[in-house]
Amino acid sequence: MSVTTDAQIKIGLDFILSHFAAFAFPRTISTKTTQGRQIWANNVTEALARFKQANYLDCRINAYSKHDIIGDPNFIFIDIDCTDKVLLNEVLAGKFQFIKAYPTVLFTGSGYHIYQPIECGPICLDKLENFSNYTETSKQFLKFAEKYLSDNKCDPSHNPSFNSCMVRIPNSINSKNGAQVKIVQSWNGQRPDIRLLIGSFYAWISTQEKKQSCLFNHKIPDTGNFEIKWIENNLLKTALDDARKIITNLVLAPYLVNIRHLPFEESSFIIEDWLNKCRSQRELDFNPKNLVNSALNGAIKTGYKPMSLNTLKERNHMIYQKLGLS
Repeated sequence: MSVTTDAQIKIGLDFILSHFAAFAFPRTISTKTTQGRQIWANNVTEALARFKQANYLDCRINAYSKHDIIGDPNFIFIDIDCTDKVLLNEVLAGKFQFIKAYPTVLFTGSGYHIYQPIECGPICLDKLENFSNYTETSKQFLKFAEKYLSDNKCDPSHNPSFNSCMVRIPNSINSKNGAQVKIVQSWNGQRPDIRLLIGSFYAWISTQEKKQSCLFNHKIPDTGNFEIKWIENNLLKTALDDARKIITNLVLAPYLVNIRHLPFEESSFIIEDWLNKCRSQRELDFNPKNLVNSALNGAIKTGYKPMSLNTLKERNHMIYQKLGLS
């Protein structure tokens, strides 16, 4: 495993902080010691102390502070979950060129993270008239931007949001592979104008709900205590090492509250119990309670039905096979 010094981690943290628009602190951080759980740091000194306490393992900081997370998506995080340098170069030579952006690229030992600050100026996406019919517009922008700028080459299980935009600190250690996080390319300090992306974003978001409707609203009896056998007999009994966020958001949460009509607390217990089983395959890199609460609230709000088995098979055949359904 690589060795990191106090000086190196300070340089890495200062570098990442230079990407943020304003309000350096307070900000949430996480480490190997917190097991992915986010905790508050009020200043650089507190953050560095926490990082050192964790022996510089899995040091992350939220790109958004508690003061600047409303309607201002000023930082884009793209996760490329492979080590293919050719693919990375294709991404950087694509849509990034269109918006004249030169982002930071980190190598994590198992893939690449791309960090691109942008300029929102006076624009608040959540208040623009064109987006008035959509919910959480700025949050959806983060998802759109990752897919659009990566030409859909990003990790499909990555689900960026303001509360979970946790970026790695250069020179920290990735506990999954023992590699030191390295800077491959440094941001040039220029923030592309968000208006360069708004047209494409509007086209994307206007078709998204139609896709969601087709994805979820397949024919399932809407009565209490109806059970979907493959979820009960296969999914909930199988510990997965991947796609845990997707399964929680698109299958388990809508199934338990909109099909089984279980209480929030009981649904939460069932999903968290399943996620704890999944830890045996690979440690969770997110806060399970926060994920479950968000997923259940989203399912209650939208009323969506769970992803169908056929859709799961088409979108993630590997998970389909792991569930013993092939």
